[in-house]
Amino acid sequence: QSVHAIVIAINKALSAPINFIEVAEAEWGISDAVSRLNEGNVKTLVILGGNPVYNAPVDLDWVTAQTKAEESIYFGTDKNETAQAASLMVAASHYLETWGDGRTFDGTLVPVQPMIEPLFPTFNELEVLAHLAGVETRDAYSIVQATYAEQGGTDFNKFLSDGLLKGSAFRSTKLASVDLNLIDASELEAPTLSASELEVRFTASSHASDGRFANNGWMMECPDPITKLTWDNAIMISPRLAKELEESQGVQIFPNKKPMNSESEFFKGAKGNLQNNKAEFKRGKEQAVLAELLINGRTVKAPIHVVPGMANYTLVLPLGMGRKVVGRVGMGVGFKAYSVRDSKSQGITSGASLK
Repeated sequence: QSVHAIVIAINKALSAPINFIEVAEAEWGISDAVSRLNEGNVKTLVILGGNPVYNAPVDLDWVTAQTKAEESIYFGTDKNETAQAASLMVAASHYLETWGDGRTFDGTLVPVQPMIEPLFPTFNELEVLAHLAGVETRDAYSIVQATYAEQGGTDFNKFLSDGLLKGSAFRSTKLASVDLNLIDASELEAPTLSASELEVRFTASSHASDGRFANNGWMMECPDPITKLTWDNAIMISPRLAKELEESQGVQIFPNKKPMNSESEFFKGAKGNLQNNKAEFKRGKEQAVLAELLINGRTVKAPIHVVPGMANYTLVLPLGMGRKVVGRVGMGVGFKAYSVRDSKSQGITSGASLK
């Protein structure tokens, strides 16, 4: 909050062209759902998409909380960890198989038009929500039309043609002046980092995002834009940290340099001009050092990958891998970084160590 206050004050002093908009506050979150489930008075739990059994903050123990509902219904496009733990799964249509709508970042209403009829006997999200809410109109097309009309729209065909409803963005608002005297300086103190006190950043995997694309072979095969890794994720560390770990723990992280493709007939007689290789490979797979990462009393074991340009004592953990209930493509690929991410360290945390 203190950081937000300072940024708002700076922008105001600079007369920065920033437009603030009114956004409805979220009344409930996953922690509230866990509290209600643990109280033991939830008869029916309905989970609309997502996969909390796999990626909920580990300190909430969603796996146990979900079992405390008398029955649980999962609505999603594929069988995953949450669907397996539910009493019943309702198969969802792909969003391009049904009518729908949504809002952009600034609140502008946009339509979603189906490209094809559903390939399988599935249900669409608006239909399921209408049943749960007890709404009489349960046809997705009619619901989209009604929402458009409620937002002041008069020409539905133009809405579909334009792809948005002009003037439907959230209203602009002015912020009250910020009292900098109320800022808590302790919130602004950056932790002192070292090889034994590391910072950890959690990021979505370029292959699997948050885990939803873990069974997509095309994405797994596409090299990560930074590491060039495929079919795996790793704990990313800086070269300086790798050197300090080599010295302090006596483990060789940087392989001995050797020429690439030295055994190839093509390169015989030209060894002096060969490019030096910085990694050991076996049948196309990089042979990496395994490390155990400790964060807030929780550990995860994974290979490490040295990435030039990273902050010296910052680790990056790509999420979305290590799935257990997934198709044959994503089964057993990578490690699960969610196992060490709690509700207090959604994006970044410190105090970690690497062994």
